[in-house]
Amino acid sequence: MLMGIISFCGIITAVVTLTSKTPLAIIIARTLNYYYAGLELAVVPIYQSEIAPKQVRGLVIESYSLIHYFGGLIMSVICFYTSKLEGNNQWITPFAFFVVAPFLILLGVKFIPESPRWLLKKGREDKALIALRELRAGCFTEEEIREELEAAKVMLEQESQSSWYDLLKAPNWKRTLITCGANFFLQCTGNTFASRYGTKYVKSLKLKEIDPYQITIFNQLAEFVGAFSSLVLVDIYGRRFGTVYAIPYLNAKVGFGFGVGAILATAFVWGFVPECKGRTLEDIDRLFADKVPIREFGSHQLSSDEGQGRPRDEEQVLPSNEGGRPPTNATNEEGGPRRDEEGQPPRNEERRVTSDEEDGTKVELQHLEHQSQQQQAEVQVQDQEQGEAPEQEPESEEEPQP
Repeated sequence: MLMGIISFCGIITAVVTLTSKTPLAIIIARTLNYYYAGLELAVVPIYQSEIAPKQVRGLVIESYSLIHYFGGLIMSVICFYTSKLEGNNQWITPFAFFVVAPFLILLGVKFIPESPRWLLKKGREDKALIALRELRAGCFTEEEIREELEAAKVMLEQESQSSWYDLLKAPNWKRTLITCGANFFLQCTGNTFASRYGTKYVKSLKLKEIDPYQITIFNQLAEFVGAFSSLVLVDIYGRRFGTVYAIPYLNAKVGFGFGVGAILATAFVWGFVPECKGRTLEDIDRLFADKVPIREFGSHQLSSDEGQGRPRDEEQVLPSNEGGRPPTNATNEEGGPRRDEEGQPPRNEERRVTSDEEDGTKVELQHLEHQSQQQQAEVQVQDQEQGEAPEQEPESEEEPQP
């Protein structure tokens, strides 16, 4: 639904741009365009991360960057040829292509499955299971699909109890810092500047031997190749396998400024960005909740319950004996119920045990209950046998014969 709204906004933006006749109208059109781009940038990667299995999540999310840079490369080539046109056709023609992508998405959005996590959040569990089956068809068993759905339910229940203020509290402040830092360094390394204003900047240098449109094409081509390399390597060497920032600027001052930003970004990635290769979203949440050091995210081993997104054993109140032990040893050596010195069962008191002890307790209690039922049945059988036995008549004394 939201993807359809975003696509509609993209079409409106393109129409406003094409019909602009004044500088103010162009500014409004550009503002709408960046609003559309911001919605797309925020929604698409989140949707991809929610629908992709952990084995290929990095590849799926990197595909967004790949297509993004491929689109930039195509538009750079179009601008190179339209720059040779006369009049307003130089800029109207490239802007006309802004309609193509959102229009195609608007046509195909009804065929895109909804995010199972979003459906769970809205209480539509049946549709969430159907959507997850559609996304995992042919690659995962029914049991694996249901386990993934249950893990997502557990994590969503915990998220429902949080607020925006929790972003600044432990352990979430680390995630907030990582997210803000990644977006900050994306800007200060010059990548956005190069893709948005690279042509204008090169043209301002007034170098006759260099065509600014050709430089932009080479720049976009380098970004596309880098995105394709990440697509192949991200699930092999991990998310932190390398940080490369190309500084394609001819002005030493600008290059130096963005170069320092690239060095700081590399240090930030190395020291503060965790390795999430092969982890589900629930695994990552568990690692942050357990306060695992950032540098150990890739090597830390989760237990089977934690790996499926289940919370750790919670303390529960169960009866136990006076010695503080759980009632798993509630039988004596002969298999009967234990008694104290006065022949009475041990007095129970509240004690906190884990879920593993609770399982053992239930088994023992069921065993005791079964033994008690057997004993009661034996007593009833004995009572019935005694009640049904015929009364024996006293033997009559024979009279002595004379």
